[in-house]
Amino acid sequence: MFSTSRSEPSRILALFVIASTLSISVFGAACTTATVGQPFSTCFDIYTNAGLTAAQFAADNPGLDCSRLQLGQKVCISSGTLPSNTPSPSPNGTCAEYTVVSGDFCAAIATKFGITVDQIEAFNAKTFQWKGCSALQVGFTMCVSPGNPPPISISNCFAPTLPSCSTSRSMRKVAYYAGFGDRRPCGINIAPDDIDWTPYTHVHFAFATITQGLQIQLDDADVPLLKRLVAQKGNHPQLKVIIAVGGWDFSESQPTRDLFSLVISSAPNRNTFITSVASFLSEFGVDGIEYPGAIERNAPATDTPNLTAFFKDLRTALPTQIISCAAPAGYWFLQGFEINKITSSVSYINMMSYDYHGQWDTNVAGQDPVTNPHTSILDMRDSALLYVRAGIDLSMGLAFYARTYQLANSGCKGYGCTMVGGGAPGPCSAAAGILTQFEVDALVKTGITPTLDIASETYWFDNQGSLVTFDQSDTWAAKSQFAATTCFGGTFIW
Repeated sequence: MFSTSRSEPSRILALFVIASTLSISVFGAACTTATVGQPFSTCFDIYTNAGLTAAQFAADNPGLDCSRLQLGQKVCISSGTLPSNTPSPSPNGTCAEYTVVSGDFCAAIATKFGITVDQIEAFNAKTFQWKGCSALQVGFTMCVSPGNPPPISISNCFAPTLPSCSTSRSMRKVAYYAGFGDRRPCGINIAPDDIDWTPYTHVHFAFATITQGLQIQLDDADVPLLKRLVAQKGNHPQLKVIIAVGGWDFSESQPTRDLFSLVISSAPNRNTFITSVASFLSEFGVDGIEYPGAIERNAPATDTPNLTAFFKDLRTALPTQIISCAAPAGYWFLQGFEINKITSSVSYINMMSYDYHGQWDTNVAGQDPVTNPHTSILDMRDSALLYVRAGIDLSMGLAFYARTYQLANSGCKGYGCTMVGGGAPGPCSAAAGILTQFEVDALVKTGITPTLDIASETYWFDNQGSLVTFDQSDTWAAKSQFAATTCFGGTFIW
């Protein structure tokens, strides 16, 4: 029998007509329910076919918004309480889990489990790699009840595993434009206007520096270049321009190498610099700032908490602008960062996943002085594992240049050969151990056939007793694919 407070014959008949839509509870406190979409999808059709008036239906369903019904949602067609199908946490305290399938969205999932979208967001606030209801990923395991988030699946208790994401999602594509690129001594000069910015979402202008008075400044020769770069946004509205502070020479050489520590050392110093940054962004129409993590300056231990405080102050002063950080890819340097604290203040972090090896390996304790790729995808994977548990929005770095080694034995070929330092400078790079991509391409055009090392996804070739290790379009693509499938937020080219 149907348990109902209104037993008019017409209603009893109507209830039998839509019996396929009903779930009858044997408990007196529970109402009789109809399921949206089986077959009726509007409040009017449901209560009409149940023999109810609009007022009766509203009384049975207080707070129900008929404009937001979801397929599968239960509604009352009698007095009583809507039966709950909300999952409970597991006995061990872990939340009830649900794995997202194609076509899912939070409102539908909420309906399925008798919860709200706001509850889904709250349940997953601490779920690893949760990016919000607006960015659900097929295959993602989420919480649909209170409780501890789902554990990361790992093969053993010591080794984290990389997450998995769809490659169809939108990702950042970041480029760096170096001001000195327009005034190379070799004559290969590239102005902002010479580049098609269509594929890119962000471009970082390198570099601004810091004055002794703790003000951000730009070299006079770079001012017109930055203005021309910002002007590109007129033709490429998706493009965001960020000013990058630092540079290797500025960060490592005196008298400027200690300025990074000085800027972040106290609240007044941070405020002085940040105030100048805000004015700079406004003056040039720049969308944000990248501040580097200085990693090899033998800086004081206080730099670690001070850098965290700096990013927090910077975010307070620039609540809507882009703030990024260039961070190391190796554990030795990364341990000096409070990455888990910094990430809440920055828009994204550029992981410098290159220069894993180079001519400096001749002076590294425990490192054999042999040739190695400087952009091995195996090293990139290891770097990603350092960040993976923090759920950080990372961009993976792709190197647009080569590293070179002078071989101890010119007859040795490939990786693993003993080397004695960097290869000869190129006409454009003008430095031992490095060649620009233009120089690499010029050498290949002379008839050199590069060898692909499949394991590392890099190329190498011999150049008159030097080994050159670099990337080409297919290995860049392989690394970009790796970044996409392992949930990086994007890639950047340096």
